[in-house]
Amino acid sequence: AKLRTFRNVVLVGSIIMSVLLAVLVGLAARWPDLIPLCFTQDPPPASPTPAVACPTGAGASPAQQPLPGLQLGRPQAWDVFIVALLGLVGGALSVAVFIRGMYSNTTPYNVAVPLSLVKLPVGAISAIVGMILVAGDFVPGFSAIDKQAQILAYAVVFGCSQQLFTKTLDRRAENLIADLPTASKPDAATPPRQSSA
Repeated sequence: AKLRTFRNVVLVGSIIMSVLLAVLVGLAARWPDLIPLCFTQDPPPASPTPAVACPTGAGASPAQQPLPGLQLGRPQAWDVFIVALLGLVGGALSVAVFIRGMYSNTTPYNVAVPLSLVKLPVGAISAIVGMILVAGDFVPGFSAIDKQAQILAYAVVFGCSQQLFTKTLDRRAENLIADLPTASKPDAATPPRQSSA
């Protein structure tokens, strides 16, 4: 019963995190300046070197704009989506490591799959929050970002770091599975059988 309840809580948590992620990406797509993830070099480089790096590209002059209407060097509607997508990829990489050591049990309530599912949206949200912290100079030494590739790499790393947040869930699941009665470890409520001499 405890394992079933835990599995249901994890499933509900993964749904809530997915909805939160969709709302966050939707708001950022509607109002790109709401969550700016662009980095300006300080001091700015000499022209024509791009002075601003964003997840969608780097640029500061009209000659460097690849598409009409896309002004590189300013927050774009796709910025947060790209960071979330790469955070999702980072979360999937950590899930691959998690699945390798996946534990199984004899009950129909396998918690490994729900735990894997919750890691994906948590990875995407971790990437967005991590990049917001870096963009806000909250993390010392990580604010000197001047290339688009650096932003994308940080997004993947922050997506993998979701394991720091979901490790407690993994440990709880392992404890619940370890407490399950098995053939070699009978239930504590079952009295030991008397040997007939």
